[in-house]
Amino acid sequence: MAEEADLPEAHFKVAAAFYTGQGAKKDYTEAAKWFRKAAELGHASSQMYLGDCYRLGQGVPRDQAEAYKWIYLAADLGNEAAVKRKERLESVYKISAADKAEGEKRAKQFVSASR
Repeated sequence: MAEEADLPEAHFKVAAAFYTGQGAKKDYTEAAKWFRKAAELGHASSQMYLGDCYRLGQGVPRDQAEAYKWIYLAADLGNEAAVKRKERLESVYKISAADKAEGEKRAKQFVSASR
């Protein structure tokens, strides 16, 4: 159905409005909630931004492994911005080997549970 296909994008737009404060009052907790809804439906951009929320502790507790999980998933879907973010997590932000391994493990568990 077209409505079901549009749902993740609609969630993403709501999240983006809360995240940027354009069209809604800036609220990182609400943004993370809506990014998660879309991310769990396989929306790559939402996965990447949810990863950013976890990396920065915006609206969710700061969790580098969870950040890596969501960015890894988005990159795996071929989202170019997420591929670059993942590389930055590894090279610029120096994510620990333990957080990287845990993030990959969580990503694989998410994919398995989604099937």
